[in-house]
Amino acid sequence: MSETNSFIKQTIKAICTAVIITLVAIFIFGLIVKFAELNQTVIRIINQFIKTVAIFSGCYFAFSKNKGYFKGGIAGFFATLITYFIFMIMTGSVGTVSAFMLDLLFGTLIGVISGVLTVNVRVKNA
Repeated sequence: MSETNSFIKQTIKAICTAVIITLVAIFIFGLIVKFAELNQTVIRIINQFIKTVAIFSGCYFAFSKNKGYFKGGIAGFFATLITYFIFMIMTGSVGTVSAFMLDLLFGTLIGVISGVLTVNVRVKNA
């Protein structure tokens, strides 16, 4: 398999894994929120934590070898973008542009960090 195909497959696998984990975790968290009274600050923090864990998991299960920062950035960006649009469709509400841009920036940054950590951990453990 060529390096380009490997790069694309790893990145798509990371995006899909992150989106699935995010959707499942947010659904479970939504059930908890329904029965527990949590304020908006707690909900936002837990949502960001879920996204962080999902993006890191996507990178961890998908990446090997090199360019972790680049693959991670792409995976974080697109996982955040896709989940944002899925939740926008599900809830029927659109957030502010600034919140959306911050979310994309955060997802991309978490992806870069996760990609770097994942590739370097796998190299040392190999």
